[in-house]
Amino acid sequence: MPGGLAEDGAAVAFTYNTSPEKAEVVVREIEAAGGRALAVRADSADVSAVRAAVTTTVAAFGQLDVLVNNAGILVHGTVDQYSIDDFDRMVAVNVRAVFVAVQEAARHLKPGGRVINIGSMVADRTGFSRRVRLRNDQGGGSPR
Repeated sequence: MPGGLAEDGAAVAFTYNTSPEKAEVVVREIEAAGGRALAVRADSADVSAVRAAVTTTVAAFGQLDVLVNNAGILVHGTVDQYSIDDFDRMVAVNVRAVFVAVQEAARHLKPGGRVINIGSMVADRTGFSRRVRLRNDQGGGSPR
Protein backbone atom coordinates (compact mmCIF):
# COMPACT_ATOMS: atom_id res chain seq x y z
CA MET A 1 0.00 0.00 0.00
CA PRO A 2 2.70 2.61 0.76
CA GLY A 3 4.14 2.15 -2.73
CA GLY A 4 0.78 2.76 -4.38
CA LEU A 5 0.21 5.97 -2.45
CA ALA A 6 3.71 7.14 -3.32
CA GLU A 7 3.06 6.42 -7.00
CA ASP A 8 0.17 8.85 -6.74
CA GLY A 9 2.57 11.53 -5.47
CA ALA A 10 2.02 11.24 -1.73
CA ALA A 11 4.82 11.47 0.79
CA VAL A 12 4.26 8.27 2.74
CA ALA A 13 4.92 7.30 6.33
CA PHE A 14 4.06 3.81 7.48
CA THR A 15 4.48 1.86 10.66
CA TYR A 16 5.98 -1.53 11.27
CA ASN A 17 6.43 -3.55 14.43
CA THR A 18 8.92 -6.17 13.31
CA SER A 19 11.16 -6.59 10.25
CA PRO A 20 12.98 -3.26 10.04
CA GLU A 21 14.86 -4.66 7.05
CA LYS A 22 11.61 -5.09 5.09
CA ALA A 23 10.47 -1.61 6.09
CA GLU A 24 13.75 -0.14 4.85
CA VAL A 25 13.34 -1.94 1.52
CA VAL A 26 9.94 -0.27 1.08
CA VAL A 27 11.45 3.14 1.91
CA ARG A 28 14.31 2.62 -0.57
CA GLU A 29 11.92 1.52 -3.34
CA ILE A 30 9.74 4.59 -2.86
CA GLU A 31 12.74 6.93 -2.75
CA ALA A 32 14.31 5.27 -5.81
CA ALA A 33 11.10 6.07 -7.69
CA GLY A 34 11.40 9.73 -6.66
CA GLY A 35 9.03 9.65 -3.70
CA ARG A 36 9.40 10.52 -0.04
CA ALA A 37 8.96 7.83 2.60
CA LEU A 38 9.38 7.30 6.31
CA ALA A 39 9.19 4.02 8.21
CA VAL A 40 8.20 4.40 11.87
CA ARG A 41 8.57 1.51 14.29
CA ALA A 42 5.39 1.32 16.38
CA ASP A 43 3.57 -1.50 18.12
CA SER A 44 -0.10 -0.85 17.41
CA ALA A 45 -1.02 -2.20 20.84
CA ASP A 46 0.97 0.63 22.45
CA VAL A 47 -1.09 3.85 22.68
CA SER A 48 1.99 6.04 23.08
CA ALA A 49 3.66 4.46 20.04
CA VAL A 50 0.57 5.02 17.87
CA ARG A 51 0.36 8.68 18.92
CA ALA A 52 4.10 9.15 18.39
CA ALA A 53 3.87 7.64 14.90
CA VAL A 54 1.36 10.31 13.90
CA THR A 55 3.31 13.19 15.43
CA THR A 56 6.58 11.89 13.95
CA THR A 57 4.94 11.85 10.53
CA VAL A 58 3.69 15.42 10.89
CA ALA A 59 7.12 16.55 12.08
CA ALA A 60 8.82 14.88 9.11
CA PHE A 61 6.42 15.97 6.37
CA GLY A 62 4.89 19.14 7.82
CA GLN A 63 1.29 18.01 7.52
CA LEU A 64 -1.06 15.06 7.45
CA ASP A 65 -3.54 14.70 4.59
CA VAL A 66 -4.63 11.06 4.88
CA LEU A 67 -4.53 8.44 7.62
CA VAL A 68 -4.84 4.80 6.58
CA ASN A 69 -5.43 2.29 9.38
CA ASN A 70 -4.46 -1.14 8.13
CA ALA A 71 -2.97 -3.02 11.10
CA GLY A 72 -4.74 -6.06 12.45
CA ILE A 73 -4.03 -9.34 14.17
CA LEU A 74 -5.81 -12.62 14.69
CA VAL A 75 -4.83 -14.95 17.50
CA HIS A 76 -5.78 -18.47 16.49
CA GLY A 77 -7.50 -20.72 18.96
CA THR A 78 -10.82 -21.82 20.32
CA VAL A 79 -12.61 -19.81 22.97
CA ASP A 80 -11.51 -22.19 25.71
CA GLN A 81 -7.86 -21.72 24.66
CA TYR A 82 -7.80 -17.93 24.49
CA SER A 83 -5.99 -16.19 27.28
CA ILE A 84 -7.13 -12.79 28.47
CA ASP A 85 -3.74 -11.47 27.29
CA ASP A 86 -4.44 -12.75 23.75
CA PHE A 87 -7.89 -11.19 23.81
CA ASP A 88 -6.58 -7.88 25.18
CA ARG A 89 -3.87 -7.70 22.50
CA MET A 90 -6.38 -8.31 19.71
CA VAL A 91 -8.68 -5.59 21.03
CA ALA A 92 -5.72 -3.24 21.53
CA VAL A 93 -4.51 -3.66 17.94
CA ASN A 94 -7.80 -4.14 16.09
CA VAL A 95 -9.98 -1.63 17.92
CA ARG A 96 -8.16 0.70 20.31
CA ALA A 97 -5.25 1.48 17.95
CA VAL A 98 -7.69 2.57 15.24
CA PHE A 99 -9.41 4.94 17.66
CA VAL A 100 -6.11 6.34 18.96
CA ALA A 101 -4.70 6.88 15.47
CA VAL A 102 -7.87 8.64 14.31
CA GLN A 103 -7.95 10.74 17.47
CA GLU A 104 -4.33 11.84 17.05
CA ALA A 105 -4.68 12.37 13.29
CA ALA A 106 -7.76 14.57 13.85
CA ARG A 107 -5.50 17.02 15.65
CA HIS A 108 -3.40 17.42 12.51
CA LEU A 109 -5.67 16.80 9.52
CA LYS A 110 -6.46 19.89 7.47
CA PRO A 111 -9.96 20.52 6.09
CA GLY A 112 -10.57 17.95 3.39
CA GLY A 113 -8.27 15.42 5.07
CA ARG A 114 -9.32 11.79 5.01
CA VAL A 115 -9.28 8.76 7.29
CA ILE A 116 -9.41 5.32 5.69
CA ASN A 117 -9.97 2.31 7.94
CA ILE A 118 -9.27 -1.02 6.30
CA GLY A 119 -10.74 -4.11 7.90
CA SER A 120 -10.49 -7.80 7.23
CA MET A 121 -12.96 -10.41 6.14
CA VAL A 122 -11.96 -12.25 9.31
CA ALA A 123 -14.17 -9.76 11.17
CA ASP A 124 -17.14 -11.19 9.30
CA ARG A 125 -16.32 -14.81 8.64
CA THR A 126 -13.64 -17.31 9.43
CA GLY A 127 -12.76 -20.73 8.10
CA PHE A 128 -11.94 -22.08 11.53
CA SER A 129 -14.47 -24.00 13.58
CA ARG A 130 -15.38 -22.87 17.11
CA ARG A 131 -13.45 -19.62 16.72
CA VAL A 132 -14.16 -16.46 18.62
CA ARG A 133 -15.43 -13.68 16.42
CA LEU A 134 -15.07 -10.08 17.50
CA ARG A 135 -17.00 -7.68 15.39
CA ASN A 136 -17.22 -3.94 15.36
CA ASP A 137 -19.56 -2.45 12.82
CA GLN A 138 -22.23 0.20 12.44
CA GLY A 139 -24.91 -2.32 13.30
CA GLY A 140 -24.08 -2.23 16.98
CA GLY A 141 -21.30 -4.79 17.07
CA SER A 142 -23.40 -7.94 17.25
CA PRO A 143 -22.75 -10.87 14.93
CA ARG A 144 -25.23 -11.52 12.14
